[in-house]
Amino acid sequence: MSDASGRSFKLTGKRLELLQALRREQGLASARAERIPRLPPAASYPLSFAQQRLWFLDRLMPGSAAYNVPLAIRLTGGLDPAALAAAFSALAARQAVLRTTFVLMPPPSPSSGSSSVFVDGEPAQRVAPPDFSARLALVDGSALPAHAQAGWVRRRAAEFARRPFDLARGPLLRLVLLRLDAGAHVLLACLHHTISDGWSLQILLREIAALYGAAVAARNGSGAAAAQPAALPGTLPELPIQYTDFACWQRDQARAGSLDDQLAYWRGQLAGAPTVVELAADRPRPAVPELRGGVTELVLPAALAGGVRELALRHGATPFMVLLGALGALLARHGAPEDLLVGTLVAGRHRPETEGLIGFFANTLVLRVDGAGDPTFVELLARVRDTTLGAFAHQDVPFERLVEQLAPERSLRHMPLFQVLFVLQNMEPAAVEIPGLLMTPLPAPTGLTRLDLGLTAVLADDGLTLAAEYGAELFDATTVRRLLVRFGRLVEAAAAAPEVRLSALSPLPASERHQLLAEWAPGAVELPGDPLLHRLFEAAVAAGPQRLALIYGQERMTYGELNGRADALARRLRELGVGPERTVGLLMERRPALIVAILAVLEAGGAYLPLAADSPADRLAFVLDDAAVHLVIADPDLAPLLAGSGVRVLDAEIIDSGLELGAASGSASDRPVAEATKSSAGASQTVAHPANLCYVIYTSGSTGRPKGVMVPHGAVSATLRWRLARFGLTPADCVLQNIAFTFDPSLWQIFGALLSGARLVLVPPGAHQDFSGLVRTIARERVTITDLAPSMLRAFLEQDGLEGCGSLRLLFAGGEALEPELARRFAARFPDAELYNIYGPTEAAIDASTWRCAPRPAAATLPIGAPISGKRLFVLCRDLEPAPIGVPGELFIGGAALARGYLGRPELTAERFLPDPFSAGDPGARRYRT
Repeated sequence: MSDASGRSFKLTGKRLELLQALRREQGLASARAERIPRLPPAASYPLSFAQQRLWFLDRLMPGSAAYNVPLAIRLTGGLDPAALAAAFSALAARQAVLRTTFVLMPPPSPSSGSSSVFVDGEPAQRVAPPDFSARLALVDGSALPAHAQAGWVRRRAAEFARRPFDLARGPLLRLVLLRLDAGAHVLLACLHHTISDGWSLQILLREIAALYGAAVAARNGSGAAAAQPAALPGTLPELPIQYTDFACWQRDQARAGSLDDQLAYWRGQLAGAPTVVELAADRPRPAVPELRGGVTELVLPAALAGGVRELALRHGATPFMVLLGALGALLARHGAPEDLLVGTLVAGRHRPETEGLIGFFANTLVLRVDGAGDPTFVELLARVRDTTLGAFAHQDVPFERLVEQLAPERSLRHMPLFQVLFVLQNMEPAAVEIPGLLMTPLPAPTGLTRLDLGLTAVLADDGLTLAAEYGAELFDATTVRRLLVRFGRLVEAAAAAPEVRLSALSPLPASERHQLLAEWAPGAVELPGDPLLHRLFEAAVAAGPQRLALIYGQERMTYGELNGRADALARRLRELGVGPERTVGLLMERRPALIVAILAVLEAGGAYLPLAADSPADRLAFVLDDAAVHLVIADPDLAPLLAGSGVRVLDAEIIDSGLELGAASGSASDRPVAEATKSSAGASQTVAHPANLCYVIYTSGSTGRPKGVMVPHGAVSATLRWRLARFGLTPADCVLQNIAFTFDPSLWQIFGALLSGARLVLVPPGAHQDFSGLVRTIARERVTITDLAPSMLRAFLEQDGLEGCGSLRLLFAGGEALEPELARRFAARFPDAELYNIYGPTEAAIDASTWRCAPRPAAATLPIGAPISGKRLFVLCRDLEPAPIGVPGELFIGGAALARGYLGRPELTAERFLPDPFSAGDPGARRYRT
């Protein structure tokens, strides 16, 4: 087998025994007894299936180095460059594939019966004569300081590995020798994948060592002429066949139908499996990939390697199967389906005559890792064992034929059938020592990859080494390293408790879990102030009763006047039975009387329920019935909407005139309720508790039946007090109230102003979408703070006269996704103002998180930010455990400052408001499922 970078290894131990037994049962061993015939020389030869796929990809992506196979060898000792060049020439004479190029044959005639899929003819291999002379360029870096040579070698190697090949012109092997000093060189070799694979590099290294030794001996014994390729006979045994013989034999086997049974196996094995898997990535997959790749490694301790071996032995599996099962379970936590396809590589040299050949023999197997149904790890391992043995028993089908048969989605954006490759190595490439010279393989990455993720594991006595080759256009190095750490943690958990279900095997190391649950989701911070809004308002009144509180057109109202009217109405509401847990409907337009009514309901100890005047009659009737409302304060022109509802109606004109004009039943009272501006902090007879309802707001019902969200005083007070402290509101501020009071952010606008002594400017009904009017109002009243949904902000920024809105210092955008482009436009137009992206469903009591947009944010998307005080944000997986960093999941909001639940719907409340096991020491903690 080979890993993603082309290095090879053999099946060993129990895996080989199991596979051989299975092959014998299926009668495959006898079928392979026939040797591949050696054919007479010809002008051209067909391509193997693997070569044909790469030739076709080269036509689609001319100039790409994605299928280059580099090799770097450190040469330590006295090197003879002429002998090395002669050794490579002799190797090319011996291995015909090194003299091969790929040409396009003339189009077939109609009578030829050709079945070529290429309309302009068939590609073919052509082999140059054996007098091929290898060119070994020498680049001298000995003048560089010793500390600079390593970097110079890396840069040279990377540049060398990324130079594309011309398959038609060749040669497809190129060489360069870097000289560091008299006793140290680095040989860089690069072959195209059409003529080589990982196993081939081992053959090349072994045979070059033998041929170089022979060339040096010949030079020392007979002079320079004896070092030529023709003077190196008998150094190595004759090859039984050449690669072209294998390619012809493979084509003949396919035409004879010898692979039909194996193809049928693969069609059944892979039926219904997803062939494109999008892992959680840092960036979306580009439309035109550049194939940039990166490599990162992690070494895990010896105890973990021992645990893998022990687990495999105990359950009749192999370490490869254990690690593959763990990888599938991990990827299911990173965006992949529970049932997914993973590729692996086999050497493809099951016949003895191919073992010594350089060429492209490696085959790709597609393994189905089925973790559906939340099995235990032992159950998953049994599935993986069966799948792996079956795949190895049917490995003769070339991957290219499998793709042709299954016809998955073909795209240059991703590999067909799978995008993740896994390989287990049992050994690293070894150094080769010959008299006077030590040849040591070095890493030689190309910096390119066709894979999303290629994971190579090296299992040794001293530990488990993981090397990940990844698509750099999708992932950052830190993301992939975290993935490797989680892989090690999951393997450790599986080895320790294999009978546990996959959902209970956490891939999170302790450090990441602490980061997610403690550092990024802190608990609440105690905030100063009374937890009841009307008491906080009274404190602002006491601090400045003559301050201007409300502005509505030409109407003005001071804090003292506002408080006096609210006190008077609150007393009347108490007489009508309003108190804790009693809900009062408000069917009113936006004007000062509405603000008085809200304050009065809260002061009376009740909760208010906003009713939209433009609601359909059936929705209004539903809400009144569902909330069991007995009293509604209504504007006179809206009261007819309540006819037949059976609720008592208090005419809102009482707030302005001081007279109750009558209830819906026709009764009347002439009791005056408006008293002069007399007010004092503590004048209210507070009977509410922080746990009592503050308001009930009904959702839109767009996903079904409208739900009444119950929010207690303590929850909304915590949010508002945090906002006041965070954004530093003062009496010098002026807040524009433009959000409909049927949406809870309106509370922030109302109480953000009234609890800080600032001025509150009310936008007339319907005028919130008159953007030119908003511009004039902001300029006239010197508004400093307001909210605009992103769609409204876009329209606002297109208005004339924005230069008069320089008083703005804070703008909050919520309710919709805020695009970076819009944030940039705002920053350019209002450089002295701050823009905040706000997120929070009604169930979170106004806000859950906030994010200050940078003056010119360059990101593709803007985050919703960090949790505010009293809230905790969690991104959880399907099993309600924390999703690893960077992995999509479902957003949950925790903390004390949440809604109580849904009015009259205990089952739905229990479904959406779940216990929060991550809040240690608080058994009653909850989290809301967004």
